[in-house]
Amino acid sequence: MPDPLARVREARSQLEAAERDVDHARAAFYRAIAAAYDDHGISLSAIGRELGVSRQRVRALVELGRRNGL
Repeated sequence: MPDPLARVREARSQLEAAERDVDHARAAFYRAIAAAYDDHGISLSAIGRELGVSRQRVRALVELGRRNGL
C-alpha cells in the first residue's frame, strides 16, 4: 500500500499546479478583455454580450486587471 503521506504530498503538488494554471488563465482572460477594449475599440457592451455579462461587469474586469498590473 502506498504511503498515505506521499499521497497527500502528491495531491498538494497537483493542486498547486492547477492553481497556477488557473492564475495564468485568469490573467490571459483579463488581458484579452483589456486588449479588446483598449487596443481594438470594442465596446464594453459588445464584450459583455459575447461573455453573457453586463457592461458593468466587463468594466469591473478591466479595472481589476489594471489594478493587478495585467
